[in-house]
Amino acid sequence: KEEHQNDTLSSTPSIVFDTPDIDIKEESQEESLASEVSQPPLTDPLINTQILPDTAKISSMLGLPEDVVRTFIQEFIQTYQHDALEINAAIKAGHLHVVKKEAIKLKGVAENLLLEPLTQTLQEILTSKEEDGKERIQQAWKSVETYMQTLSQHFTTPIQEEPTPLSLSDSPPKKRLELPEIDDGEEILFNPSEAANALGLPESLIIEFVHDFIKQAREEKANFIQAFESKDLQTINEIAHKLKGVAANLRIEDMYELMEHLQHATSVEEVEGHLVAFYRKLAAIDKTMAKEYS
Repeated sequence: KEEHQNDTLSSTPSIVFDTPDIDIKEESQEESLASEVSQPPLTDPLINTQILPDTAKISSMLGLPEDVVRTFIQEFIQTYQHDALEINAAIKAGHLHVVKKEAIKLKGVAENLLLEPLTQTLQEILTSKEEDGKERIQQAWKSVETYMQTLSQHFTTPIQEEPTPLSLSDSPPKKRLELPEIDDGEEILFNPSEAANALGLPESLIIEFVHDFIKQAREEKANFIQAFESKDLQTINEIAHKLKGVAANLRIEDMYELMEHLQHATSVEEVEGHLVAFYRKLAAIDKTMAKEYS
């Protein structure tokens, strides 16, 4: 007994050893409870590491100013916070497809921002199956919540003063931008089976994600137009960054490349052609989905 007690006292409580259960009658109930509380779960890398993004490194890799990178991270946090309640409700109800839909949206941006711990946990959610049980999904999503809370604490959105508006006589005329979704025989490079194989998901779920992507791109159209007419290049970069992440995950190469150009655009003048091309591609993929995957 003395040897067992010495071993117990000298062991490190923060390390979990994967060993068979041993029935030791002498261990008191208080010791068992303390052991359970002090040991973190094995499948929770985010709580142990809390690796925060290196904005200088991301800035260098993406070729963007560091303040723009920080804005991307803040937008990412806001996207998560907007959908968090819906995801928690879906997990409790066992609606795994809703959880995976949110996970694929977050994973695309997380990869671009080099948030490796978060990307790994989101991938675990994407590859989980119904038979894995609701508890595993809840545990993985709890890790996502923990990481996002820490991220929010370090990248809070600063309060910006509103610029003094120009008088009407000083305001330059705004250039109007039209983004019609014209069906002019445009071809689109897309194969849902490739995305399904790469992500380890059913093809039917990928098709559902594509429909959501089409809807999201249409919702962002008004924001693109407003930003273009206001010469707000930063907003254009931010919207393009979000859409690029989803297009990359779904392997929609044409639309990914167009959003890549927009994300790195350095002047409003070079934006118009890429936006027009993007929404023509959107009409093409919408037609393809309706014809072949309805």
